[in-house]
Amino acid sequence: MWTTSSSRAKALALPALLLLAACPGPRPATVPEGTLPPDAPREAAPAAVQPPQDTARRFEPVELRSVRVLRVASDTMLARLGRVYLDSSREALALEVMTAVPLAHWGPDSSPEIYLNGARIGDTWMVGASRLVVFLRDRRVIRPTNLVAVAWIGNEPQTMSRRPLTLREDELPR
Repeated sequence: MWTTSSSRAKALALPALLLLAACPGPRPATVPEGTLPPDAPREAAPAAVQPPQDTARRFEPVELRSVRVLRVASDTMLARLGRVYLDSSREALALEVMTAVPLAHWGPDSSPEIYLNGARIGDTWMVGASRLVVFLRDRRVIRPTNLVAVAWIGNEPQTMSRRPLTLREDELPR
């Protein structure tokens, strides 16, 4: 013989379980700071997030060691990165800057950018700790004499190179 349970009991069980699941458990009692004995265990204070050791360098000017212009097609790594430029221009060039001090990667909120004659000329690629590259669609953006500098986006006034390097048109690859 089968026994059946009361349908009212089933109807009340589910809401009771939901109510128990939604209610938080008992909270620990808090005691005023002065009433605990000195040797009583205390909760550890949350540790402060420490910035990387070289955070200060992020706010210093980015000084440069060298600058040169390369043919994208002659460098296999640049050809992979600059495939779009190779397809859309007659002669794709890359402006390569070597920094005096290796740069740290600061995540998506900031990156170092190359400036040619005071203006950003495209998206800069950080190819190594000290190597930055920006692609040029053609050589007409290069003047007879050019100033090349680097700065971190979002903090340009503090981080712009104090001693920009000079690039002359006659230094371009033929």
